[in-house]
Amino acid sequence: MNYLIYDDQCNFCLTILKKVKPKVKKNHIIYIARSSEEGKKMIYNHKLSNINSIIYIQSDNIYIKSKAIIKIFVSMKFPYYLLLILDVIPKKILDLVYDFIAKRRHKIL
Repeated sequence: MNYLIYDDQCNFCLTILKKVKPKVKKNHIIYIARSSEEGKKMIYNHKLSNINSIIYIQSDNIYIKSKAIIKIFVSMKFPYYLLLILDVIPKKILDLVYDFIAKRRHKIL
């Protein structure tokens, strides 16, 4: 199963999640709020307490920042999964964009 740990204290994050959820294929992702007991437990069990980012867990693989977003695209319905094309952009550049938005997310909405 795939798990998405998200910041439930962020209005921007919650708004994006509301828009993305219906576009994800049914039962592909389990959404877990970062501040929930389950979220805290998963973060502790996977030793992710120093990660201040979206976290995508797929089996034993953990993805953060832009790679987590790319993994969400994989689970989306057509035509949204075509956004996978962004994976050709180097991770360093995608993470810069992610960090730029993440730093300003509380001011966006």
